[in-house]
Amino acid sequence: MFERELRKSGAGYVIALVEGPVGTGKTTLVRLFENKFDGRSLEDGRTLRAIYINCGVARRFYAAVLEAVQQLIPQLPRRGLSIDELLGILVDQLKERNYHAVLLFDDFDYLQEVTEEKRRPTGYLSSLLHSLLRLSEHAGEPYLSLAFTAKDFTSLLRLLAGSIISTLTAARRFRLKPYTADELCDILRDRAEQGFFPGTWSDEIIRLVADIGEQEGGDARCAISILYYAAQIAESKGATEILPDHIREAAGSVLPSDLENAIYSMTRHEILVLLSIARLFDLKPDAAYITMGELEREYQATCEEFDERPRAHTQLWHIVRRLSALHVIHAVVSSHGQRGRTTNIRLALHKPSAARLREVLERELAEEMDNYA
Repeated sequence: MFERELRKSGAGYVIALVEGPVGTGKTTLVRLFENKFDGRSLEDGRTLRAIYINCGVARRFYAAVLEAVQQLIPQLPRRGLSIDELLGILVDQLKERNYHAVLLFDDFDYLQEVTEEKRRPTGYLSSLLHSLLRLSEHAGEPYLSLAFTAKDFTSLLRLLAGSIISTLTAARRFRLKPYTADELCDILRDRAEQGFFPGTWSDEIIRLVADIGEQEGGDARCAISILYYAAQIAESKGATEILPDHIREAAGSVLPSDLENAIYSMTRHEILVLLSIARLFDLKPDAAYITMGELEREYQATCEEFDERPRAHTQLWHIVRRLSALHVIHAVVSSHGQRGRTTNIRLALHKPSAARLREVLERELAEEMDNYA
């Protein structure tokens, strides 16, 4: 689509929406586009710049746009500029360098979740998107195209104003389907050939992992993780090849990919708070909820254990809201059965168990401390 449109003389900007469940290749697709198209010459003499932005890391719309501009101007200060000033700088740079940029907003729904979590009016996100979508028109020439990835754009579109909905609805929308077992076999075999010594794996092992991955919703990331952890288990047991029992053991310990992504994007104190929640539910397996007061006491003890100074109550509350926006927990303000209002918290995950989540987070923090030492 980009090849066809951007090579036309006087072509306008292009908008693409790529959606699909976790582990279906959205990030791989936009990174492949970046590698193949960045630096290409267009028919009108301009150069195409593909600029990748990880919204799961940026978290805020401002930070995402700042990341895009800093890829053109690395020395640009991170503070002191408005969103309109950033966009103006972006257009000026594209004009000056004779670029047509394609901004690749990966995991764009992470920005949506933060916007909802802060309870800003729907017009806020609409106005920001409107600035991007109309930027080329205001600049007089098509300097900018856009591509967004998300698990699903349906909920995002509900947040937006009518004019933005019509623009995005008219955009090309690509739905990536979950991988089949045969497709996962191809992916896993390629990874095994790159990562393992010959003779340490078999087609039977690859097929077993692929079948499990298909049962888990066609999630390639989950399947790759199972194969990776199975190899670690085999090594730890002194085996010379990966066996089906290693696969089964690894499959029982692999986290869902969306949780892995969430943990990867968390700050240290967010991990400490989530660990405190996991520990409370591990100690109270029959409890449906924990209160903010219980969490605060456990969090202070966890910080002491890991030699961290605990954040104040208001900061802790904001961390809880952040974890809720990531769909790792659910936090609901309630006055039922309480004196005054309190926040009731529950884990939002069907799996892994609280004990397994606790184990993973404790290991994550321990490895971080080892790396720091």
